Amino acid sequence: MICEKCGQGEMQLTKVRKFSGCLVAIGYTLWIPAIVILILTTMFAYVGTKATGEAASKGFEKAKTEAINNLETINGLPQIVIDDFKDDQSIKQSTLDSLKPAMREQVNSIMLTYGASAAGTGIGTGAAATVGGGLTVILYVIFLPALIVGFLLTLKKKSMKCPACGFFFEVAK
Repeated sequence: MICEKCGQGEMQLTKVRKFSGCLVAIGYTLWIPAIVILILTTMFAYVGTKATGEAASKGFEKAKTEAINNLETINGLPQIVIDDFKDDQSIKQSTLDSLKPAMREQVNSIMLTYGASAAGTGIGTGAAATVGGGLTVILYVIFLPALIVGFLLTLKKKSMKCPACGFFFEVAK
């Protein structure tokens, strides 16, 4: 197809930027950092989730081990009480009722300490997960639109261009 403007050049199919050079530069400064931040956010969210789960597991296991060790230090405590606690981290009321009052008081104190430790572990890891998850959501809310806008600013469009005079027009899709 011959150029309509100069009548000499052969029109060639090419791609040109949809927006000016300034907007294209802004687009690149938006989407390149946004993609890096989103990738890092995703990696930290994965690592944080895994670390929070491991911390919770270790915290609960430590509280259980301490409670078992404390129960084993009580002189004359029947093994059934310790075995009952090992099964499901609780002691049946009927088992507690069968103990002497002083021994029952010691077991109740150990159980309260265990409960507080387990609750603290749960609250701490829950708070860490909430803060980390909230930060992840905030970063996605900010940088996902920046990625999209930046990408849109750097798009090209199909057009016909004359190499002789530089005349061009957009090709209909």
